[in-house]
Amino acid sequence: MVRSLSAIASLAMVIASIAAMTACHGASNRTVVTADGVATTTTSVPTHATTSPTSTDVDVTAEAAIRAAFLGWIDAQPHDAVQRYVQDYAAIADALRQGMAQHTSAALTQYTGRVDSVTLVDVTHATVRYTILFSGRPQYEHLPGEALKIDGHWLVTRDTVCSLLAKGNITCPL
Repeated sequence: MVRSLSAIASLAMVIASIAAMTACHGASNRTVVTADGVATTTTSVPTHATTSPTSTDVDVTAEAAIRAAFLGWIDAQPHDAVQRYVQDYAAIADALRQGMAQHTSAALTQYTGRVDSVTLVDVTHATVRYTILFSGRPQYEHLPGEALKIDGHWLVTRDTVCSLLAKGNITCPL
């Protein structure tokens, strides 16, 4: 009897150790001791459903990144700091500088933008409506634009930038 009590005590310590280890992981134990002193322990580990972002989460994140790209392009100070927001910036940088040269430095600080709407077409394309403001008043309202996701970053398309420059009679190179 002494031997079976010490065996049961040892078994109880093993069971307690297992219970402590599995408790850290959200598991639960159930121990049954039969009349003859045999203990049986079952451990159940809960399954955790992994959740992936919903399309709404992705849409909100993409929309915020697209808005940031458009406002970064329009509101950049100095205005020459738009390269991180514009697709193919190097090819149209001179045209952008020509557009800026049409205004005084003081006037350039008065231009800001507003994103009116963003519509995701697919995971790498979006259509955008935006407004150019001068001193807080709309100068060009609800202009159509597009954004592309390139290498994980949303950018204002070259065509969008060139369409705005065309309003100042500036043509982007082909």
